[in-house]
Amino acid sequence: MYDCIVIGAGQAGLSAARFLTRAGANFLVLEGTARVGDVWRNRWDGLRLFTPNRYNALPGSTFPGEAYDRPLATDVADYLEDYAGRHDLPVRCSARVDGIVREGEGAFRIVLADDPVLLTRRVVVAAGAYRSARVPGFAARLPARIPHLHSSELRDPDAWLPSAPKHVLVVGAGASGLQLARRLNHRHYVTLAGPDPGHLPREVLGRDVYDYLYGLGLISARIDTPAGRLLTGAPRGGEVRVGEPVDRIARREAMARCGKVTGYDGDFTLKGGGVVTGVEAVVFATGYDNRYPFLVGLPGAL
Repeated sequence: MYDCIVIGAGQAGLSAARFLTRAGANFLVLEGTARVGDVWRNRWDGLRLFTPNRYNALPGSTFPGEAYDRPLATDVADYLEDYAGRHDLPVRCSARVDGIVREGEGAFRIVLADDPVLLTRRVVVAAGAYRSARVPGFAARLPARIPHLHSSELRDPDAWLPSAPKHVLVVGAGASGLQLARRLNHRHYVTLAGPDPGHLPREVLGRDVYDYLYGLGLISARIDTPAGRLLTGAPRGGEVRVGEPVDRIARREAMARCGKVTGYDGDFTLKGGGVVTGVEAVVFATGYDNRYPFLVGLPGAL
């Protein structure tokens, strides 16, 4: 019987593990991938955070590199793996949770594919928000001649579509969509679709904007507060990005821009009218849904 089982060995799960260690708890961290940090390693090559190193460290450590450099996803992966090892955190990898079952009062049974008999008094769900790719329904109607995928499935943007150049439509103008559009625009003709989800300047009065966000306590604001809704972009349906306006970057780098894509009927239709024609490939940078199927049926869990 564990005091606590933490589901997920990402940033939140390892932070929780560090505090559980300090509290002297008997606990275990379950990670579904083969190595700590693999969730980041499996993102597309070249993905870069917009949070500077200074603010990426977990409790009791510092993030390597210059304070205001922005790390690659692979840097984050290696840091997380090193953190778990350096603090001797009890992480079991390749342990996908299939379900949580209440075992009477004050106990839960964690159901794994290979070991269904883990018992714990408490459960911390730190499985992350980027789990289930969100793809528009019209994607199913795209013909086979138009290759398409979600950004989570794209590993090497330079190796995709080797017979360059093609007209690539990137659906979604948030942080990932913009990064991918800029990368693909080196080899292809890119149209970046979707409204700017909102942006904050990289610097304010000569200081990185994150100095203000952390200094004023905005980063720690709950998402159901006005400050939290502003930073998560709830009014616009996407996370606020840090950096220049999307349209300014698109003009400078000669990328075509259009509004929200709403459907496909031979051409891609746009909200408010208009179409995008001649598209030869599509990347959906349309975000994720928060789904935790192992909680389904657990009374009070949701």
